[in-house]
Amino acid sequence: MRRVLLIFSLIISLGIILSSCGGGEKAEDTGDKPAVKSMLAEETPAGPDAEKGKVIYDTKCMACHLTGVTGAPMFKENERWVEIANKGMDTLVSQAINGFQGEQGLMPPRGGFPDLTDDDIKNGIAYMLQEAGVEAK
Repeated sequence: MRRVLLIFSLIISLGIILSSCGGGEKAEDTGDKPAVKSMLAEETPAGPDAEKGKVIYDTKCMACHLTGVTGAPMFKENERWVEIANKGMDTLVSQAINGFQGEQGLMPPRGGFPDLTDDDIKNGIAYMLQEAGVEAK
């Protein structure tokens, strides 16, 4: 178990380092700064927003869900996503916020990113379900 946690910690650390690396070119400063941080902090009043969820996925979730690290479900695993979606959005959000260890994988609390708000989690889940082609019950 220690080995799994050590490996997981190393992978998350690597993911954080890689996601914080920017491209070689600097974007032009237009005064408007729709920075990831401000998009992450926005609250979603009327249900999850998959468009905002894409930003969450691209900056926080992709490292595990693109590669299947620690057993994270990947988009191409449709049958698995159907099973996951059948748990219902409330259960999925609770498991993502509090952490979850299932038969096939491990989800650390808030995906290992304590700065993610509950709405960020909901939006990220909504995006992943949409991309997997399933809908939460």
